[in-house]
Amino acid sequence: MPRISLPPFLKKLQAVCSEVDETVANWSPDGNTFIVNQATEFEAFLGRFFKGSLLTFIRQLHFYGFRKVDIKGEKWSFSHKCFRRDYPHLVYEIRRKTRTETNDGIASQLEVQALRNHVGQLQDVIDKMQAQMKEFREEISELKSNGKRKFDIEEPIKSDNGKRKKLAAGESKKLEENAVFDNLGGIFDGDGFFGDGFDLLPFADSAFEQKLKT
Repeated sequence: MPRISLPPFLKKLQAVCSEVDETVANWSPDGNTFIVNQATEFEAFLGRFFKGSLLTFIRQLHFYGFRKVDIKGEKWSFSHKCFRRDYPHLVYEIRRKTRTETNDGIASQLEVQALRNHVGQLQDVIDKMQAQMKEFREEISELKSNGKRKFDIEEPIKSDNGKRKKLAAGESKKLEENAVFDNLGGIFDGDGFFGDGFDLLPFADSAFEQKLKT
């Protein structure tokens, strides 16, 4: 007794076979086999209905009991005794294989090549990522090295500059004090304003007196 509904894969497969451009894929004259003439274009068209690659689609065909035949180059075909152009109702008799029934046998040349291409693409991606990681590690190492070198150079300079500023400030203060005492000496010495013999010391406190004596 026919099934009430079809599995999603078989529904989409029917849509693919009815909507694809005949130059890309078409039914054989007897309507028993579906022939793919341009594998690349057919895979692009499959993207409208299925997720994954052409290899994934082929494996699904195997799970539903389809037989795949490589013809030449990109050209290949698939068929099933219940998948006929002129007898669409037979598709309800197709069932998916169970795990114990699944036996893909020897992989076809197209499947092997597809796997090789996929592995090659993955290896290219891995190689690029490894190269980028190496560049990042080298850049980080260089930044760390430059930062340490800059610190080793700048830190002594900062320390030396601080010492110089302190020394300069001390020298400036001494020069100011000396200038004050020189001016006082010019005023209060024997030739100064108060005349000979004027003694300033009695008027100065002890700290200031000590500075004048030195």
